[in-house]
Amino acid sequence: MGATIMPRKKVQEERWITAREATSILRENNNRPDLSDAYIRSLARDGHVEARRAKQGEGPDLRTNLYKASDVEKYRIRQYKKEQNHEQ
Repeated sequence: MGATIMPRKKVQEERWITAREATSILRENNNRPDLSDAYIRSLARDGHVEARRAKQGEGPDLRTNLYKASDVEKYRIRQYKKEQNHEQ
């Protein structure tokens, strides 16, 4: 008897995006037009979004960080209600 060959699962390649693209997605998904590009870097530093250095040809230079698009797309910013000041 011959060996059965099983087809390999296709591994979906992850999409990596720049800080500017990540910030744009966060602004749109969270209705927060006031977010700066620094916010995505703090999310990556704190482990909420996976990040890596760009490889040759992936970004403007090799110092650029790229962020995992799926992590950015699912991240939600908590909405806090402003407390009202009550005068006595």
